[in-house]
Amino acid sequence: MTMRRKFESETEDLNIWVAFTDLMSNSFLIISLFLITSFLIGFTRSKLNAKEGKKATDLIPTLEKRNNELEQRNRILQQEIDRLKPIVLDRLKPIVPQKNDTPPIIFLRDSGAIRFKSGSAGLQGQQMLREFDKKDGLIEEIENNAKSYGINLVEIIGHTDPQPIGGVSSNLDKDLANIANNADIDRVTADRLVAGSNADLGLMRAVEIMRILRYHQKNNGKLQGLEFRAYSAAQLVPPKLPNNEKPKDDDKRRIEIRFTRLDEKNTIGR
Repeated sequence: MTMRRKFESETEDLNIWVAFTDLMSNSFLIISLFLITSFLIGFTRSKLNAKEGKKATDLIPTLEKRNNELEQRNRILQQEIDRLKPIVLDRLKPIVPQKNDTPPIIFLRDSGAIRFKSGSAGLQGQQMLREFDKKDGLIEEIENNAKSYGINLVEIIGHTDPQPIGGVSSNLDKDLANIANNADIDRVTADRLVAGSNADLGLMRAVEIMRILRYHQKNNGKLQGLEFRAYSAAQLVPPKLPNNEKPKDDDKRRIEIRFTRLDEKNTIGR
């Protein structure tokens, strides 16, 4: 019995050492494989880096050559730009308006879509709103001129024919200012104004056009940064027609829209 226990004890000790030896062997094998793998990876990387470095070194002369060619082409292109720039600018002068150029005058004939009632400044409000705001209409033309010529003041001048207005008392002194400063063209109409002369009539019509433009400025975000002023020329300035053609009364009844710059002043006598 004692011999058997001693044998079993020795067998157990032997088994422990065998297991320990196996564990150490496996650990050594794993560490060896790890070291070998690390060495191979490092070696491969160094080979690749050396190879890529050689390729990059070989490419340097080619890149320098291409860079020199590009620099030369850029110099040639810049010389051509410098040569053509004054030519292009000179040719554009007649096309592109300059800030100091005189803007064109816009004429609104008293005929067709824009027509005043006889002896009155009355217009159909909503119809005129649509007429002025349509594509290539009056508002777009005013905005284009303001941008192109750097203007900020729009002058609206009413012209009439020479037919006299007689026997009527004017109410402009009483009502003109209130109507001119009211942009509600449907609720407050210019029909309330009564002209006592052609000077009154020209001013009334200029004011009505001004009110329509102010309506668009206030309610539709158009014509921003512009001021408007209304004047009358009565029947004093006949229109200039081609070939010295004699103007008819329809030609004389018109609205002129002129442009100027509010900040430009010339003082005389100081």
